[in-house]
Amino acid sequence: MLAFTADLHGEWLDVYDKLPLGTEALFICGDAQPIRSEEDLALIPAPKKYLNLGDFFLYWEERYVPVPTYFFLGNHEPFLWLHPYEKEGPKEIIKNLWILRRSGVIELCGLKIAYLSRVFSSRTYFEGEVWDPEKETRSKKSKLAGRFTPKDVNELLSAVVKVDKVDILALHENPNYCSDERGKELYQAIVKRIQPRVIICGHMHTSLREEFAGIPLIGIGQKEIVLQCDLPLKRKNSMVAK
Repeated sequence: MLAFTADLHGEWLDVYDKLPLGTEALFICGDAQPIRSEEDLALIPAPKKYLNLGDFFLYWEERYVPVPTYFFLGNHEPFLWLHPYEKEGPKEIIKNLWILRRSGVIELCGLKIAYLSRVFSSRTYFEGEVWDPEKETRSKKSKLAGRFTPKDVNELLSAVVKVDKVDILALHENPNYCSDERGKELYQAIVKRIQPRVIICGHMHTSLREEFAGIPLIGIGQKEIVLQCDLPLKRKNSMVAK
């Protein structure tokens, strides 16, 4: 059985404590904030209320997490230290903990999951203002690090055409609440191309059950556990791609 969560903001112990027996894997939809030290904390472009050391360092010291865990990045992360691992993703950072690439497709527990990390920004997507940690000299952190790029979307769509169907589209941002209309239109185009059975996302810190572009959408509350068996995975005839 696969479990989903989002927005740990450094508080990992609570989530593992809440996982039901029989959980085979955990998928985190961004803002996990794996913080090893105060130095990592200083790398996060986030409001002060999200800048807590948390408890991930306990797992880091033991070099494992108790359940196979897969995560992609949200918009409040220690991007600089995670960047080399993300480039090689899926990459096992410590035992059982895998960081995914910026976008792609992965199969877990019999489900094909397409995923897109980060959130939309017109500055990054349309104006080409991208933070490159390998070239950046002005700052060790930037809000732009938490924005996805056209390359991320293109790589997602290229990965999707290699599979026969997508069960879940996992995002960090809830597209219903993207404040930029061009962002909403982009998300609609992505969903239309992928035709997932369900969309699952975090970012809002609120448990939501709605639709986007005619597809059921599960918004995960902060550290909420959503189980594979609770997802609306039956595909309506009208949603089948032609």
